[in-house]
Amino acid sequence: MVDAAMAVGEGEITIKPVPVKSRMSFLPKNFGAQFMLAERYLFDMANRCIPKEQYSGYFHYEYINYADGAKAPLLRHSTDEQIEFTNLFGRTEIVSSRCASAILTTLVLIRLIESGRISEKLHDMFCDQYYLLFEAGREFARQDGCSREFFNLTD
Repeated sequence: MVDAAMAVGEGEITIKPVPVKSRMSFLPKNFGAQFMLAERYLFDMANRCIPKEQYSGYFHYEYINYADGAKAPLLRHSTDEQIEFTNLFGRTEIVSSRCASAILTTLVLIRLIESGRISEKLHDMFCDQYYLLFEAGREFARQDGCSREFFNLTD
């Protein structure tokens, strides 16, 4: 995937894929001691939200880097197609793969935050990442022409 730049809020963000050699350290680096729980939540959410025909079971790991130095992990589905995504309340919409990825990653962060198994430091970091990813998801939706669908899935 080519690096993409876009404006979100006051600054520009870039999306950078994690090199293959760094895949093994991505989850521990971004989810701390709870990385196995994060991985379980990721696959659980993907199984619930993405139809089996569109779900390969493989995720690309990426970083969203913000102009102010903030960084958030993005767990991206392996295709650049439109995804039929079903939220946890049963609402289904067609959104871009990167919108679905932002929603899926925020769901993983919510599950980790609500688990009660994380330190206060991780709690604060995950909350910050949640809001950064949600704003990036809104911008993806705007650019990809699926703002209404994104709203329906996240509100």
